[in-house]
Amino acid sequence: MIYIVEIDCICLFALIFVAKSMRKKRNLGSASNYFYLSCYFTMLVITMDIFSLLLEAGKFGVLSRIIAVNYLINIIYYVAAVCATYYWFMNTGYVINSSFWGRKRNMFLAMIPVFFSVVLSLLSIWKGYYFYIDEANKYHRGSLFFVNNVICYVYAFLSCIIALRAALKETDYIKRKQYLLISFYIVFPLLVAVI
Repeated sequence: MIYIVEIDCICLFALIFVAKSMRKKRNLGSASNYFYLSCYFTMLVITMDIFSLLLEAGKFGVLSRIIAVNYLINIIYYVAAVCATYYWFMNTGYVINSSFWGRKRNMFLAMIPVFFSVVLSLLSIWKGYYFYIDEANKYHRGSLFFVNNVICYVYAFLSCIIALRAALKETDYIKRKQYLLISFYIVFPLLVAVI
């Protein structure tokens, strides 16, 4: 358990460093705002993972026995995960200047899976869709656990496809290189998540 917490902390500090250094170098346009939101939600996912591991190990003292704390940590984890991939999807669109994001109806449609996942996360308190906590305050996956992962993977996969498609159409070498980097950036985290 301690090794996982250490790895999470290293990832968290690396992400904080990247977000801070990017913020110093760039102005805050729409794409930058979506990038930072994606980073911040990813930091929240990592933080909740650390809290979950420490809670399971009983390192929070009396809080380790309160079931509501375990529910709160896991709800934040699931919501933050889907929000991180959603904002990466939005960032990809704005960087590429996709006309899709220019229409409010399309932005609303793109956000429907996030709302769906948030509702399932909250309903897990009573129905155990994504997860449930037993009387011993132990986390268990629910019957719809995979839905949140599918939503995250769809956002990530679509980001990859949109950027790759734009790169193949682009004639400007610098923009093509940027789009390819965006496209392949998500591949490694996806592979690690699947493993």
